[in-house]
Amino acid sequence: MQETGPVLCVQMLCEHSNWVRALAFAPDGSQLASASWDGTVKLWGVGEAESLHVRQTLVGHTGRVQALAWSADGGTLASGSFDHTIRLWDVQQGTSRVALEGHTDVVNGLAFTPDSRSLLSGSDDGTLRLWDVAGGESLRVLQGYTASLLHLDWSPDGTRLASAGADTLVTLWDVAGATLPRVLRGHRWDVDGVAWSPDGSRLASSGWDNTIRLWDPATGTCVQVLRDLDHPETIFYGVAWSPDGQQLACGTYLQGVLVWDVTKHDPWWVGRAHVTWIRRVAWSPDGTRNAILCFSDFSQKSSQCPSQANCWQIIWEKSAMNYFK
Repeated sequence: MQETGPVLCVQMLCEHSNWVRALAFAPDGSQLASASWDGTVKLWGVGEAESLHVRQTLVGHTGRVQALAWSADGGTLASGSFDHTIRLWDVQQGTSRVALEGHTDVVNGLAFTPDSRSLLSGSDDGTLRLWDVAGGESLRVLQGYTASLLHLDWSPDGTRLASAGADTLVTLWDVAGATLPRVLRGHRWDVDGVAWSPDGSRLASSGWDNTIRLWDPATGTCVQVLRDLDHPETIFYGVAWSPDGQQLACGTYLQGVLVWDVTKHDPWWVGRAHVTWIRRVAWSPDGTRNAILCFSDFSQKSSQCPSQANCWQIIWEKSAMNYFK
């Protein structure tokens, strides 16, 4: 497999002053949220004929911001932090409605239920917490993890939750509690990302063990293993499905992003023209753009972003990937 070409960068967003750790498009695609270890969340306006620009900077956390999640209606943005709290932001007003307290360590993962009434959080304290969004109260605490919880994702129908962590496991939780959690075993190192396919028929998990695994959630069977055959030592970070469920994107330790056609084993598109790790990837809701999040080496300066050191998100058009196909 050969690299198909350099990333055609549409825009680099360089407003944060420390590592950028999370990003998420609003459900309608009109905004992109980014979270940084500078303690802020920024909301970027996304327009068809305009460059992305900062609309708001949300300030309130007293520690590094590590995780983000939008409610399905786009009215609320949740952020998780090193300060052990979760903040629920009123996006229209640009204010923090409430700080959810209960975790005793870093909050790494957040996921709203499809009806936006509840929020689930995962933490380095080894617990999952279910929160009532309207009341700001902790409804339930799920325990059992012996290591950090790194990522969460709800199934599209809202009946199951997938969690991944440093214990090498992917766990499927029945929200109704009617069945015991199903544990998916196969990774040999930390599982950094987990994502349901849009139709809920498959689950993808990405690990530090150089593999991405595709699971049948109904049976718990691993049905496919994806690797970077040119660089078998690659550590995989965040993973995300395209809205049509045909492609799977993942960031890597080797300054690259890979996009697979899930019907094949080899990457459909490869870009390695980055200067740092790619920790998170996110598709825009219509699938025409992909935003890559770089986990930066803050000790270096960048010629592209000389004023803010080596931290940015990179936006490119899907048509650019087709060009290099």
